[in-house]
Amino acid sequence: MSSNAQGPVQSTTLTYTLFDANAVALATFFGTPVAGASLMAINYRRLGMSGRALATILIGLAVSAVVVLLAWNLPRSASSPIALILLFAIQRTARSLQGNAVKEHVEHGGRLGSKWIAFGSGVAVLAAIVAVVFVSTAVSERAANGPKVQIGSNDEIYYAGS
Repeated sequence: MSSNAQGPVQSTTLTYTLFDANAVALATFFGTPVAGASLMAINYRRLGMSGRALATILIGLAVSAVVVLLAWNLPRSASSPIALILLFAIQRTARSLQGNAVKEHVEHGGRLGSKWIAFGSGVAVLAAIVAVVFVSTAVSERAANGPKVQIGSNDEIYYAGS
């Protein structure tokens, strides 16, 4: 603690980091909107806004689910423009909702979260999504195939019921 002409000045050290809008966009790029939303939720939790953190995760999950459904049902040529629009929308949303808090945090000596952590978060979410899709596809194919009868050396007939 030091002092100046007006009295003692307390030095507060911010021990936590916050992720800026660029880190949120990086996580989103590699791991869908839920990855970016998870970094925003971490920010909210560190800022003492747990309710907003939970809401952000739920919204991120919902947006990711809608995006996956759209990507599955739209032509591939539409996927890239939609992905880019979504990426910039999430970056802008992060800047709009948390930009001032992040800026103030840095101005008071706080540090930004690592872009490597943002990248790793995105890749981890992507790996989890791929695993869920792989397992659910394998389970549904196995359930749909049911019992089978081998006809010749190359043909199989799958049947359901008795």
